Amino acid sequence: MDNQYNLKFIAKFKYPRPEDAQREFIITFYLNDDSVMVYEPYQRNSGINGGKFLEKGKYKNALNNNAYFQPGDFLIGHDVIINGF
Repeated sequence: MDNQYNLKFIAKFKYPRPEDAQREFIITFYLNDDSVMVYEPYQRNSGINGGKFLEKGKYKNALNNNAYFQPGDFLIGHDVIINGF
C-alpha cells in the first residue's frame, strides 16, 4: 500500500521579515492522495508557537498554472508557493 509513503522537506521563507528569519517548516507531500501539509517545529524561546502551519489538503501550485501539486513540484533548492506563502 502506498499510503505509508510521503515526501518531507525542510523549508524557509525566501524573503522573510526579520522576525521570521529563523523559522523553519516541514513540508509533507502525501503520495497516496497528493495532499500537502506544512508543520512548524517548536523552537524553544523563539516566541513563536510551532505546530500545524497549513492544514493537510490539496493545494494548487501557483508556479505551475494553478495545477494541483504533484511529487515533481517539490525539488531540493527550488521555490514553492503554497496557499500564498
